[in-house]
Amino acid sequence: MVIEIPAKISVEKIDRKKLPDDWKDIIRYPITQQLGDEWIRGIKTAVVQVPSSIIPEEFNYLINPSHRDFKKIKLKRVEEFRFDQRMK
Repeated sequence: MVIEIPAKISVEKIDRKKLPDDWKDIIRYPITQQLGDEWIRGIKTAVVQVPSSIIPEEFNYLINPSHRDFKKIKLKRVEEFRFDQRMK
């Protein structure tokens, strides 16, 4: 999926350095879930950038459909994703 987020839309960022060292461990999921729940309820930004738990140098972006700026985010196209079978 390719989306377009206008530059005017603020993107909140979760700093990896502020997370516990073991934040990626499955037993620590409640920590990141709580951060996500608080972000959704706060409705401060339409987008939050979160560190990838799989690729340390990458990020994921979460979009809050309840935020007033959600309608400004555009779906440009859908691309096929093929999971690399070597990863299984």
